[in-house]
Amino acid sequence: MSNKVTILMENGRIVSQTQTQTDYWGYWETSVFLPIDIEGAAEITVAAGEGNNYGQATTRITVLPAPTPTPIP
Repeated sequence: MSNKVTILMENGRIVSQTQTQTDYWGYWETSVFLPIDIEGAAEITVAAGEGNNYGQATTRITVLPAPTPTPIP
């Protein structure tokens, strides 16, 4: 079974789109790496399944600014 994870920013920019496969027991996981230049409201959508056995879920998140190095005095 295939799974698709998409992260869509509030301005319509898709910043991540990943596909994975489930294992024998139906479990799956993926790592998502976001560009350093994004921040703000976003939606994560997970679509899983095939044919008549298909589901989709969406949740909202807030992406905080990436940490910047602190200069040494």
